[in-house]
Amino acid sequence: MRELPFISLCLYFLLLVSVFTSYGQNYQCKTYRFQQRIQLDTLPVEDGSVTITPELPFTLSENHQEVLFESTTDKDSIEICFRSVSPLIHKPIFYRDIAKYDQGYYRERKREEQIDIQKARLFEFGDLSTQGAITRGVSFGNRQNVFVNSALNLQMDGVLSDDLRISAVITDQNIPYQPEGNTQQIRDFDNVFIKLYNDDFEVIAGDIVLQNPVENGYFLQYYKNVQGLSVGYKIDMKNGWKSTSQAVGSIAKGQFISSVIEAQEGVQGPYKLRGRNGERFVIIMANSEKVYLDGQLLRRGFDRDYVIDYNLGEITFSNTTVITQYSRIRVDYEYANQYYARSNLSASQEFRKGKTNVYFNFYREKDNRNSSLSFDLDNEDKLTLSQLGDVNGLAAVSGIDSTGFIENAILYERIDSAGFEFYRASVDPNRAIYQIGFTEVGEGNGSYELSETTSNGRVYEWVGVNQGNYEPLQQIPAPNERQMIVVGAHVAINSYESVSAELAVSRQDQNLFSDLDDRDNHGLASKVAIKSNGRKVGLSYQLESELSIEYNEQQFAFIDRFRSPDFDRDWGYDYFSDTLSSRQDVITRWMIGLKQNNWNQFIVDASYRNRDEVVDGTKIEGVLNKKLGKLQVTTNHFLMSNSYGVYQSDWFKTYDQVQLVDWVVKPGYRLEIDHQQTALEATDSVVSTLMNYQSHDWFVESGDSSKLVGRFDYIKRVDFRPLGGELDEYTHSEEYRLGVASRSLENHRFGITAKFRDVDYEDVA
Repeated sequence: MRELPFISLCLYFLLLVSVFTSYGQNYQCKTYRFQQRIQLDTLPVEDGSVTITPELPFTLSENHQEVLFESTTDKDSIEICFRSVSPLIHKPIFYRDIAKYDQGYYRERKREEQIDIQKARLFEFGDLSTQGAITRGVSFGNRQNVFVNSALNLQMDGVLSDDLRISAVITDQNIPYQPEGNTQQIRDFDNVFIKLYNDDFEVIAGDIVLQNPVENGYFLQYYKNVQGLSVGYKIDMKNGWKSTSQAVGSIAKGQFISSVIEAQEGVQGPYKLRGRNGERFVIIMANSEKVYLDGQLLRRGFDRDYVIDYNLGEITFSNTTVITQYSRIRVDYEYANQYYARSNLSASQEFRKGKTNVYFNFYREKDNRNSSLSFDLDNEDKLTLSQLGDVNGLAAVSGIDSTGFIENAILYERIDSAGFEFYRASVDPNRAIYQIGFTEVGEGNGSYELSETTSNGRVYEWVGVNQGNYEPLQQIPAPNERQMIVVGAHVAINSYESVSAELAVSRQDQNLFSDLDDRDNHGLASKVAIKSNGRKVGLSYQLESELSIEYNEQQFAFIDRFRSPDFDRDWGYDYFSDTLSSRQDVITRWMIGLKQNNWNQFIVDASYRNRDEVVDGTKIEGVLNKKLGKLQVTTNHFLMSNSYGVYQSDWFKTYDQVQLVDWVVKPGYRLEIDHQQTALEATDSVVSTLMNYQSHDWFVESGDSSKLVGRFDYIKRVDFRPLGGELDEYTHSEEYRLGVASRSLENHRFGITAKFRDVDYEDVA
């Protein structure tokens, strides 16, 4: 309940502000053309509050709404200041009218009116819009005493002064509320913050979202849910320049991970999300996830693409999303599991004038090595970590803790026999002084086996050196630090051409306890690009082109992924399986295109990439869309050739579609070919494939003006796999899809989706 003094202080401050603002808000001054009788207001005016300039004798009318002057003046206009009050102040107050008790008073007998007594609002802050509740409850049980629970929830928004607004969510509950994750929009009830702001200034204290501040920044990308203080300020400078500054200091609520999920044929879920170090049970931070299926970003919601259980860390795809064994699922998310207290610092400065901007960004996240959260480190453990150097993953330290005797706990005693020292479960108060955590290390690599499982936990026994699969070890991550500084500029040469450049310096220390291997902590990255956009070239077409060069040093380490999810895959490279994640990377890209609209465009995009020993190749993409009368033609082709070591990787993809448009019904046909193979360069023998299939899709859909929207697809697909150095047919599938929805209902949505998929597997001799 440490937050209560702070909350009480905030409420007292807001109450004080509301008292002073409400007292003066009915006092006003107006200028009138002089007349003997002047109407001041439609509400009664308070006696003694009227002042007239120049001074003249006056009286108020019976209804206290008019001023009656007793003399004249040579002035054309006068100023009158007054305070209006509620008309109820002059109305007699009684519970029953005295006339109802007059025996000579005749009237029809009517049902007596009930007096409506307005209840006082729980939270009253003048012009502030507030809503909230104070809840109280009683808790009791057969193993606890009776006690009272109390909770405060308050949300407010409004104006404090002419140039200052406030928005706040205040609560004293320590247990956060986790939404179910089955809707597209999420209201974060667990977010607690106070925000003071105006057009140029902003201060936020509490739960905030920390993300990259520059819209067109490249290397520094992050999205973090944190608790802290954020300050932002905008200044209009001379010569049309505008300055935007921001600084954030916070503590982390979770950590980020990009995870690949292995899909199963016909299984919509749930699919379990794990932690960075393989943790099985994680709590996902609400609204932090991004789910990609075959490179496409999905939408959350029970009536959309997927739902997610944040508390269980499970994701389930809706029936409108087809999941097969060939589906590629990738999820970026934050989960609430930390081993050390972690701080986040960020600062940014941007100067902008028109289409030109110059910016500086700084970001750092650092573990506090002296503040472990879920385990205790003694001096021996810290010494062990200091001798390991960089740790990419988990480090093994001793799981033996000398705690002394603890009743009802599983404890061990140390045994020294025949030259062997080991530990044995014991209940002897004088000898059972060790509490031990065991880790599975694989069959034949340990000296202990699981003996029994009791209500207090698991019991292990010593079986001999290298005769078991458990060891008294504790696997923990080493505290780490990641930091990046970015300087960049985007300069508009004219209305069409622009030049951009960005330089980033990263620092990553994978073990703050150790000075070993620190020589590779710093890395450099840069990118320079020249762009042309919107230049007219005739026939209503516009020119789009870009030339860019990107260089990443081997030691450069990004914060969160800054490229598209399928960037490495399109080069035939699997980043997650690469044992050496730090490599020098050089990428050159050239793009040129002519665009009239989305239905009429031609684009060629070519790239060359060299990533040490794993990528050395070229990639070309071509897009051609053309509308010929009522026939729409759409084509997209992809070619990639990559040579590394003794392997040669080639990839060919095509997406071709023709469709009759501007009809009541629009039939069409789509051809997809995705042919990737990795072969031995010397023998041309295929060893692996990322994707290899042919798909034919015949479809028909309703026209744009139809009130009933519908589409039917018949898809026939053949998938291939490498077998004996060749690509052979593996599966044949047929799929039927039907979707119908109504547009005629204004406030309701009606839709039906049906899908059927049949898969046949080839016999393997």
